[in-house]
This record gives sequence, structure tokens and C-alpha cells, in this order.
Amino acid sequence: MYSQRFGIVQREVKGPTPKVVIVRAKHPKSQGAEQQLERIQRSYQKHHAVLESIKAMERDRLKVEWDQHNDRKFVDSLVKARINDAMQGFIINTEERRNKLRELLASEENEYFTEMQLKEETVEEKKDRMKDKTRLLKEKKEKERQDFVAEKLDQQFRERCEELRIELLDIHQKKVCEERRAQIAFNEELRRRKLVEEQMFAKLWEEDRLAKEKREAEEARRQKELVENTRLGLNAQITGLQAQRRAAQQLKEEEARFLEKDKAQVKLENEQEKLKKQKTKQEIRTTLQKALQEKIEHIQQEYREEQDLDMKLVQRALQDLQEEADKKKQKRTLQCSPAVQEATADANVPPAAGPGSSEGRGAPGGGGRDSSQQTVPGEDPGGPAHPPRAAPEHPSHAEGVRSGASALVFQCFNILITVCLYVFL
Repeated sequence: MYSQRFGIVQREVKGPTPKVVIVRAKHPKSQGAEQQLERIQRSYQKHHAVLESIKAMERDRLKVEWDQHNDRKFVDSLVKARINDAMQGFIINTEERRNKLRELLASEENEYFTEMQLKEETVEEKKDRMKDKTRLLKEKKEKERQDFVAEKLDQQFRERCEELRIELLDIHQKKVCEERRAQIAFNEELRRRKLVEEQMFAKLWEEDRLAKEKREAEEARRQKELVENTRLGLNAQITGLQAQRRAAQQLKEEEARFLEKDKAQVKLENEQEKLKKQKTKQEIRTTLQKALQEKIEHIQQEYREEQDLDMKLVQRALQDLQEEADKKKQKRTLQCSPAVQEATADANVPPAAGPGSSEGRGAPGGGGRDSSQQTVPGEDPGGPAHPPRAAPEHPSHAEGVRSGASALVFQCFNILITVCLYVFL
């Protein structure tokens, strides 16, 4: 098993006694593959949902385009049908009007032809009409000539007759004088009317001037009143606006003061909350450190107690083995020959001998933890002499227990430190 702190760590830990092994639990396998599969499925579902929505939108768009196309075709066909109906009606009306005009023209031609036929005169009638016309022209010219001759004769008479010329001159002078007097009277009347008109116009102008001055004075007075009222209204509005501005400024200042107070209060509360949190964190840290220290002390105490117990057990076992060996040695000394006593003396040497001796190595295939090869009290003293082999194994076994306990203490310490960091961060 691999650990980031200690590297490769063995799962099997030797126990306090032979054939006792502690197996470390395996970490639960991460659900990364399942989570990845779920993410892939969710992304696949989202992708399909997006594709379905795109297909639905495309179907809706095609449906709308098809409906719009059908509507356009229907409107185009309807407009074309109405245009054709209108053109047909126009053509029919035009043909009807043309037929009516043809009939009217034909009837007028017939009437003209009938009238010409009715008014057609013969040659004799035409000669008589020409003769009458010639006679009338001759009479007209003769009358004009006679009138001209009479006018010239009258003019000649007037020019040659002195009495008539004098009489005509008097009549002309009288007529001229009468016309002059009439003209003078007419001019006087015109002058009088003109004077009356001028006087009337002057009077009207004066009345208009006075009315205009009165209107101007009234308009000036009304304008002055309007200006004064406007000035008063503007002054009132300015005063109201200034009061509103002052009130708004005061309100803003009060709001600013309130905001400053609120900010200061919030800042104070935040600082108090921060200090409280820091105090709480410090208390928690102190509590956790205290608990960690107590836990470490408890673990160390348990470890020391276990070490003391292991040492006591080892010493007790060594003492028992030594006593048993002494008893066997005494019995064999009493029963066996000096050669056996020498062999027994050699057999008691392995507890102090090095690892190169045959008794220290043990039999092939036999372990230092095999309890079947240890000599226990109550064994048959007459059996084969087998020196105890478990005694040299106990110091290494205690060292393994101590190393395992140290590893457990370090792991517990790391776990507590991780928990504390997680809590604080």
C-alpha cells in the first residue's frame, strides 16, 4: 500500500505475540469511473436534448416558411384573379362604350344625311336666291352711297353758309360754357367731398390713434401685470425650488450621516464578528490542540503501558524459561554422566551465543514464532533435549511492535492535523 507521507507501507503489521498479524484496511476505491460515466451520460443526454430542440426549431421554422409560402401563393393568386376580373370588366365596359359610340355616330350620320337630303334645293331655287341676294346687296350699296353723299353735301353746306356757321359756333360756345360750368361745379363738389372725406378720415384716424393708444396703454398695463405676476410666480417657484434643494441637500446630508453611521456600525459589527470568529477559532484551535495533546499523551501512555506489559511478559517468559532450564539442568546433572553434563552445559550456551550457532538458527523450516517448538512448564522431562529457541526472538519482536505503534501514532497525528487544518480553512 502506498502513502504519500511514508511511501510504500506494508499492509501486514506484526502483533504482540507470535502468529498475530494486523492487516491495514484498504482505502475505498474511488468512484471516478462511475462518475465519469455519469458525466458522459449526462453530456450525451444534454447533447441529444439540444439536438432535439434544434430539430424541433428547424421543423417549426420549415412549417412557418411553408405556411408563409402558401399564404403568399394564395394572396398572389387572389390578387391575380382580382386583377383579371378588373381587366375583364374594364375591357367589357370599353367594348360597350365603343358599341354605344358606334351606334351614336351611325345615328348622327343618318340624321345629317337626312337633313342634307331635306335641305337640298333645286337649280331654279338657287338662281332665285342668288338674284335676291344680288338685289339686296345693290340696295345696301346704293343706300350707303346716298348716305355718304348726303353727309358730304351737309358738310359742304355747313362750311359754305356763314350764318349757320356763326349759329353753330354760338351753340358750340354755349355748350362748351355749360360743360365748363358743369365741370367747375363737379370739381367743386369733388373738392368738397374730398375735404369732407379728409375730415372724416382725420377724425377716424384720430379715433383710431386714441383707441390704439388706449389699447397700447391697456396692453402695456396688462403686460406689466403679467410680467409682475410671472416674476412673482418665478420668485415663488425659485424659492420653492431652493427650499426643495435645501431640503434635498439636508436629506442627502442626513442620509450620508446615516450611511456613515451604518457603515461604521457595520464595520464595527464586522470587526466584532471577525474578532468573535478569531476568538472562536482560537478556542477551537486550543481545544483541538489540547484534545490532540491529550490524545497523543493517551496513545503514548497506552504505548508505554503496552511496552511495559510486553517487557514484563518477556521478562516473565525468560525467567520461566531460565528456571525450567535450571531445573532440567539439575535433573540431568543428577541422572546423566559427566558427558551428558558437558552437553547440557553446551546447550545452555545459545541464549548468549551469536546467530551463527545451530541452536540460534533453529531447525530448517521452523520459525522463531512457532509456539510448538518452545519448552513450556509441564513438559515431559524425559523427552529429548531441545533448548528453547523463542528467547532470542522476543527483542526483535518488541522492536517490531514498537515500530508499528510508532507508525500508528504518526498516522493518528497526521489525521488529527488534517482534520484541524480542514476545520480552520
